[in-house]
Amino acid sequence: MLEIREKLNQDDMDFFLRLSFWALKTLRKSIFEQIMKDHPDATEEEAFEVHVKETTEYMDFSDPDVKVYIAFIDGERCGYLWMATRDSMDAWDCERPQWIYDIVVEPRFQGRGIGKALMRKGEEYARNLPSNIGLFVHSDNDSATALYRREGYVVKVTPMSKKLEEITSVISEDGMIVRELDDQPSFLRDLELNRFRKKVLFSVDADDALVLARFAEHLDRTEKTAVKSQRFAAFDEADIFLGSIWVGTSGFSDSVAMVYGLVIADTHRRLEVGRLLFRIAEDWTRGEEFSTLYVLLHSEDDLDSESLRFLGYALPGFFMEKRLK
Repeated sequence: MLEIREKLNQDDMDFFLRLSFWALKTLRKSIFEQIMKDHPDATEEEAFEVHVKETTEYMDFSDPDVKVYIAFIDGERCGYLWMATRDSMDAWDCERPQWIYDIVVEPRFQGRGIGKALMRKGEEYARNLPSNIGLFVHSDNDSATALYRREGYVVKVTPMSKKLEEITSVISEDGMIVRELDDQPSFLRDLELNRFRKKVLFSVDADDALVLARFAEHLDRTEKTAVKSQRFAAFDEADIFLGSIWVGTSGFSDSVAMVYGLVIADTHRRLEVGRLLFRIAEDWTRGEEFSTLYVLLHSEDDLDSESLRFLGYALPGFFMEKRLK
C-alpha cells in the first residue's frame, strides 16, 4: 500500500538526506565529484556530512514553506519529493511558482508509480495555494523528461551558453545588413514589448498594465546594471527590419555576457536572421573580452533551442512548468 505524508520527524529527515546523497553519487556525479575534489581525503561518510551541511545551509527545512513529502510502501520509506517556493524570478515572471527541487525513488521501488504519485501530491499542494509548479530537468534525463511531459509539464525556459574562441567568426549573409543601435527606437520597443507580453502570458493571465510594469522594470533594471551593452539590428537591402539582439554584461559573472532581448521579424529567413544576429553578438562578446555568451531562451522566443545547438550552444537542461492557475 502506497502512502505519502509530509516529513514528520528526524527519521524522515535522515531518510531524505541519505537518499538524496545516493542520488548525488549515482545521478548527479559532477556535483559529487566536485565535493570530492574540494575534500580529496574525505571518506564517504565525511562526504555525506558535507552534503548534509550544504543542503541544510541552502534551505531552511524548518520553514513551513519548505515541503518534504515521504513516500511509504507497506510502512517502508521508499522515496521523497522536496519542494518550496522558487528562490528567484525571471524578468517575465509576475510571481514565484512552487518549485520541485528534487524527487527521488529508491531503485528497488521504481516502476511502481511512486514518482508520479509524489508529483501529484506536490501539485495538489500548489493548486491549493494557488500557484503554478515548476522544476529543472537535465537534458540527458529522458525518462524524467518523459514523465514530466505526461504529467502536463511543458518547457518554459532553456538556459544555453557558448564558450567563445579568440578568433573572430566570419559573418556573411546575403542581402542582410547589421547596424549598431545607440538607443531603442519606438518600433523596436513595441516589438520587444509584444514578445515580452507572450512570455508573461505563458504563465499567468496578466492585464496590459501588469505586463507594461514588468517590461518597464526589466528595461530599467537591465540598463542600470549593464556595465557594457549593445543593441544590433539587421535590415535587408530595402532597409526593411529583419531582427535585433540586445547583449551585455550578465551580472552574475564578470566573464559572461548574456542576451537581454531577441526579436526576429516574421520572415521566411528567420533562421538565417537569427544565426546572423547571434554571430554578431558573439563577436561583440569576444571584443569586450568576455569568454562566454549566455541566453535564457524562452519558449515564446523567436528561435528554438535546436537552432542554437546548431551554432554550438550547450544545453544543460530545461526549466519546465505546469500551469495550475
